[in-house]
Amino acid sequence: MLAGKSKLIAVAAIVLVGGAGYGVWDRYGAASGFGGGVNKSEDAALQTMIVDVLPKFRQFEYTDAETGLTVPYNLFVPDSHDGAKPLPLVYFIADSSVSGQDVTAPLSQGYGGLIWATDADQEKHPSMVLVPEFPEVILDDHGSYSMTDYVELAARLVETVAHEQGADMDRLYATGQSMGGMTLLYLSAKYPDLFAAQMFVSSQWDITTLAGLGDATFFYVVAAGDAKASAGQQELYDLLTINGADISRATDWDANWDDATMNAAVDALLDEGNRINFAMFAEGTVMPEGVATPQGSGEHMYSFDPAYSISAIRDWLFAQSKS
Repeated sequence: MLAGKSKLIAVAAIVLVGGAGYGVWDRYGAASGFGGGVNKSEDAALQTMIVDVLPKFRQFEYTDAETGLTVPYNLFVPDSHDGAKPLPLVYFIADSSVSGQDVTAPLSQGYGGLIWATDADQEKHPSMVLVPEFPEVILDDHGSYSMTDYVELAARLVETVAHEQGADMDRLYATGQSMGGMTLLYLSAKYPDLFAAQMFVSSQWDITTLAGLGDATFFYVVAAGDAKASAGQQELYDLLTINGADISRATDWDANWDDATMNAAVDALLDEGNRINFAMFAEGTVMPEGVATPQGSGEHMYSFDPAYSISAIRDWLFAQSKS
């Protein structure tokens, strides 16, 4: 599948300063930590990650030999990595709200790209983290299912970078929210040997293309108040179970649980011993106190960070290997 190459790109120094109550602002004046129009300035953990972790990523661009398209991306490699032992690689694709923005936008939008590179996670699971910034919305399910050449490119991108960096090819992990999760649902079903495991967040895709996920190893997390993603999760559950897959499922997680309670809930699900795990946050629990659920999109944009904050799922991901 390899078809392309990467090169380091020059990015102006990142200057992080306070900004008008919207949290941290980037060097172009865009509100970081304001993903999808959601004000995350009060999320102290996220703001700390933006300041402390985002600058540890380097920026590159990938030119795809098959299409001629170029995609900028962010790559974290631990300072301690000497190449003696291959590291796993986490591949995060963000939602469409950051498409066409600065290369670091998928990092500053929320937890999904940054949390894997925090000191706490790296101490437990040394890994590389790859986060692309696509120049446009790469697939869409509004009214019909359509995709651009960037979807297939996304598979070639991760393989190319993993090979260039000497990553552990048995431990490539895919995760994404909304558009990113949709992309990776499709690619994981089409290329079942590409990733060791996946974490799909708040996403759904054309069910007729997803039968291949029956042989995959993944966590799929949605919010009950996200009508499209929760319906998509149900459709996939029905498809895979009809085809004989065993799926562990929880439908009543509270996003406000403390870490110990949430991790215990994950452990209880995993104790069932299945490769496929579905979880749903109970309606209303992902919404910040005092914030009304948006009309139309529902809890969709608010469900991303609660999913990525669950350390037991992140730990589970790193325990998976193709070998």
